[in-house]
Formats: sequence, structure tokens, C-alpha cells
Amino acid sequence: MLVVDTREQNPFDFSRFQGWFSGVERRALKLGDYSISGLEDVCVVERKELSDLVRSFTVERPVFVARLRQMAEYPHCLLVVSAALRQVKSPYPHSAVNPNQITQSLIAVLAGLRVPFVCTETHEMGEEILASYLYQVAPLSVVGKERIWLPFDGWRLMMPFHSKAEAANLRPTQFLRTTSVASFKRFDY
Repeated sequence: MLVVDTREQNPFDFSRFQGWFSGVERRALKLGDYSISGLEDVCVVERKELSDLVRSFTVERPVFVARLRQMAEYPHCLLVVSAALRQVKSPYPHSAVNPNQITQSLIAVLAGLRVPFVCTETHEMGEEILASYLYQVAPLSVVGKERIWLPFDGWRLMMPFHSKAEAANLRPTQFLRTTSVASFKRFDY
């Protein structure tokens, strides 16, 4: 179940991804704007429109940085900026803030706090990126099948299985014969 914070003013619409989650629930989150039900203590996503990002890194900087520090303690965290990076780097029509200050703040969050960020061209692209991220973090798929992560020489494979026993019976030779390279995702942590 995908969780959207009740304070999120312009929430993403996940109707295009209804097969990915068992549903969408709106309730107050301790931190961030989005998470997965049951994983609120390990997964947090904060979303910012460009104007909100500028305000957060200037007027509300101490509060925002404190929240980012909290996010950095989570195993799965992401800052989604609903604007293209070129917009972040361009002069702001209603603000005298230097775009380089905001860009450098984002880089500092990435390098110093190790909170990754992604800039999305459109609101719809942000929905897709966020849904994909949360789907990868979620331990269960919606169709009643578990998603089991199988270690394979530093790689992990996500496949739907009906049970852990079924996943355990998969032999490496079957794995290599039935799985394409496109099914793999590299994890370096």
C-alpha cells in the first residue's frame, strides 16, 4: 500500500500504476510525503515543486536541512524535485535567489548527507519515477505474489514467486537459462 502524507498539497496521482500497489492511503507521515505502508521507518520520499525547493533552501533552510538529516538515517530515501535541472539552474522569475545556491545545496545534500535527488521534467514523470522507486523498495507485490531478491554475484534479481519455497527451489542453471540480462538490476550497497 502506497502512503501519501495528508499535508502533501499537490499529490501525485498513481492511478496509472494501480497494478503496482494494493492501493493508495492518505494519512499523516512522521517524515516526508510518500512511503510504503509498514515501511515508514525505512523508506521516505520528500517531493518539492521548484518554488517550494527554493523557499526550503532559503527561508526555511534550518528546518529543511534538519528534515533532510533525518531522511539520511533511513535506508531508502529520495528527494524528488518536480522540475527539470535546467529550471533549477535558471533564474527564478519571482525571486532574487541565485540558482547556483539551490543547485549547490542539492549537490551538498547528495554528497554530504547522501540523500539522492532526482529532477523530473513533468509532474507525470515525477509520478512514474516515484512509483517505480517505491515499487522497488516494497517487499510485496500486489498480485499476491512475493517479490524475492535473489543474490547472484553482487546482483539481485526481482521475480514474482508464489512462495519462498518456490524461490528456494530455483537452481542457478535454471536461473541462467530462464532469465535475461534485462531482468537484472545492479546494487552496490
